[in-house]
Amino acid sequence: APGRFDRVVLISSPGRAFVADDKAADLAELGADSVEDVLLPRDEESLKRLMALAYYDPPWVPRFVARQVVERFYTAHRVEQIELLHGIESHTRQHRSEHAAPENETLILWGEHDRIFPESTVWRLQRELGEHAQACVMGKAAHAPHLEGERDATKLLLGFLRDGRVECPGRSAERIPVVSPAPAQLGEDI
Repeated sequence: APGRFDRVVLISSPGRAFVADDKAADLAELGADSVEDVLLPRDEESLKRLMALAYYDPPWVPRFVARQVVERFYTAHRVEQIELLHGIESHTRQHRSEHAAPENETLILWGEHDRIFPESTVWRLQRELGEHAQACVMGKAAHAPHLEGERDATKLLLGFLRDGRVECPGRSAERIPVVSPAPAQLGEDI
């Protein structure tokens, strides 16, 4: 709801800037047929592949733990998770067409080595959100920069949420006043 929040933080989420061309390119690069093939592991090996995508330096996970994670978090709720993934896609398409970019101060936090969503997406998202958005790309991090660089991320998030200050430990772009392009200019909706 407008006016309820002063500041918003997006972490490794392309949101309204993600388009069908991105999805097709990502799936092709990952050698997958669908989003659920990438994000919803079926076994220990596919969980290991997901971890390799999500982390710059993936943590070691014992096989028995990996098996339990797959069973409890993915297998037991697979149908609902697939529906959720498809719902996110349709909601993003609908939201982009019905709503202008928010005017909240926004921090976009991204990992330099994110293989799930390419870095070009963060800069497109920042342009689309316009003058209220600032982006920070953290080095030695992939899709979970807040977990891989937790000290730097915590300092960054606290500074931004308290007073809007952004001291990016990686690469950043200052606020840029850019008019959000129409969805057709971004590419086909997902």
